[in-house]
Amino acid sequence: MTTWKPVAGITTLRKQVDERWPKRDKRSDGIVGDLAHQGRPSDHNPDSRGYVHALDLDEDFRGSENDNRWYAEQLIAYARTKRSGYQRLKNVVYENRVASGTYADHNWTWRDGDYGHTRHIHTSFTTKGESDGSEFDIPILYGKAGLWDGAVPFYDILKNASVTGEKNKATWRLACRLAELGFFEGPVQPLGKQGYPVKAIYNMQDYMGWKRREYDPKVHRAIWRKLKLSENTDNA
Repeated sequence: MTTWKPVAGITTLRKQVDERWPKRDKRSDGIVGDLAHQGRPSDHNPDSRGYVHALDLDEDFRGSENDNRWYAEQLIAYARTKRSGYQRLKNVVYENRVASGTYADHNWTWRDGDYGHTRHIHTSFTTKGESDGSEFDIPILYGKAGLWDGAVPFYDILKNASVTGEKNKATWRLACRLAELGFFEGPVQPLGKQGYPVKAIYNMQDYMGWKRREYDPKVHRAIWRKLKLSENTDNA
């Protein structure tokens, strides 16, 4: 049997994901390629030095709804905004889409196609990932799990609260979700005391590379669409 080893970036990223979602499903996880992979070029196949440059993570994180998609989106934003260590990433493939820095017109944004990977999130690493095992600066990996109750507040209630300063269940739910996503600094205040989380919204927009805008009603719609990760991807 050929001796193989994952690049350092794989070991670190998988460890961070396991710590964030300790109960996640791992049945579709994978690193080294099976016989099907060995019959074609693949980053899952060991190179001449035994390095494997690809990681598959099962999409069922068993956390809050859409944690898997938010993880993928933040991983791409990490590369798109050129955060420390981003050169380790080669591409991300998920739900028949691929994102990479290869195409100038689609620099680390999704491109649709027949790319497969509908049950797991695939990440390929460059040779820089072989020795760079530093942690990935991805907010959701440091998020506070189990805060959001999963209910989606109406956007107009959030919009009004951002103007009036009202502290209601909608603003609390938004703060909880942003804390899970890693954008809320400090503890979320109890229900009835948590106002509209302006700073967390700004943190989200800054990290994702979205234009900072706050009090336009259309922006509130876009923000919540993105929190639910609908197919709409125009900048919030």
